[in-house]
Amino acid sequence: MKFISLFSLLPAEQQTAFKKYVHSPFFNSHVGITLLFDTIYAHRSDLLSPALTPETLWITLFPQKAYSARKFNNLSSNLSQLLNDYLAYEEYKKQPVEQKRYALSATRKLGHEKQWKANLRQYKMIHERYAYRDTQNDYQQYLYHDELDKQPKRSYDENLQLKNDILDLYYLGSKLKIACDMLSRNAIIKANYTCSLIDPLLKIIEDNWAIYQQSPSILIYRQIYNMLKNKEETYYHTLKDTLKKHIRDFPIDELQTMYDYVQNYCIRKINSGETRYYREFWNLYKFLLEQNILLREGHLSEWDYKNIVTTGVRLKEYEWTEKFIRKNKQYLHANIADNAFAYNLAALYYARQNYTAALRSLHQVEFTDVSYQVGAKIIQLKSYYELNEFGAFRALTDAFRIFIKRNKQLSEYRRQANFNFIKIAKKLAQLKEQWDYKHQAFLKKEWEKHQKLLKSLEPLTNADWLVSSLEKLALF
Repeated sequence: MKFISLFSLLPAEQQTAFKKYVHSPFFNSHVGITLLFDTIYAHRSDLLSPALTPETLWITLFPQKAYSARKFNNLSSNLSQLLNDYLAYEEYKKQPVEQKRYALSATRKLGHEKQWKANLRQYKMIHERYAYRDTQNDYQQYLYHDELDKQPKRSYDENLQLKNDILDLYYLGSKLKIACDMLSRNAIIKANYTCSLIDPLLKIIEDNWAIYQQSPSILIYRQIYNMLKNKEETYYHTLKDTLKKHIRDFPIDELQTMYDYVQNYCIRKINSGETRYYREFWNLYKFLLEQNILLREGHLSEWDYKNIVTTGVRLKEYEWTEKFIRKNKQYLHANIADNAFAYNLAALYYARQNYTAALRSLHQVEFTDVSYQVGAKIIQLKSYYELNEFGAFRALTDAFRIFIKRNKQLSEYRRQANFNFIKIAKKLAQLKEQWDYKHQAFLKKEWEKHQKLLKSLEPLTNADWLVSSLEKLALF
């Protein structure tokens, strides 16, 4: 049932609130809908119960009537619609400015000028509490002046001009935001988005820059657009400095989006071989942590958590990174906290060459996410290699190969990159195991063969570790 699948997603307190909504005659006066809901609600602890099949529910509700799929579907559909209405109402309650705007409109249409003016004062007061200067603020200002402009008048009224000018700010800021999103997605997923009218709009902005640079949204998204379109590093630094100046002008979710562009720029630089950007990336993350910008509804993304650890390890900032891992576990979602904590702690221990501790950390949890499973197995393999535990190494490579082959969640690219890693890692381990008792001429020949193989394998995960391990063997 569509209703049950949606209702099951509500937390317990919202399920109870919806019960009050269903029983309110203002929102629902249909007895059949109320009875259907109450029966389902009684089984809310087990919404997969066989008592909740359409036929069983029908017998419970209408024991004297023959089952009618059409009538039951209509009843169920109406209950689903009521739930959607409730969800919309809950969202509406979170928008005090919108509520007052509708009250303004209603009292104006009724012709009650005194109440309209009272609503107008309250609308303005609520809007002024909005602390940001984003496009949402522009939109609300436009609606405010639009409402004022609808009042009967016989002389010049500045509200017509103001709503026109503010609408320009809202439109241009929103259009730039969309253009940046399109450019980013075109680069990342090879999409083919086209932002209509963007060139003439950019020309308008440039020709009137003295006006439009006063809008934080237009200013920042124009700089993001420049950074995405051009390769010069100055655009990145200009954007980063401007964001710091306007950090209080945007809500957290929009700041996160803006800083995602900055972070992605660093990632592209790192991926292109500019390793100095690791320090830049790390400092950026530290700043975002200090400003509480990384927390989404009180939670830290597991991928931000991992990126911070990976960067800290790369920069050999081990002490800071360990404190970060332990301190911020509490901000991870409960269902992934243990996995993320164990994996990242293992990565840190491995980097500090405490291979036994790395293995111990990975044994503490059972990984369910495929990314953690793959990453954990690679850390285990590298640890066994460094500890010269060749029996355990061989057993794990065989198990890892089977896992990669059978797992349907991995892309073909990642599957092949891991197969290639296993292939060369096994050969390196075998060569390392033979190093103390095989003739030098044989070892040199094998080493050269492995070097050629390593250069030919593509795609290849953990290539830097394989190259480093092969180079270390040559020094024995």
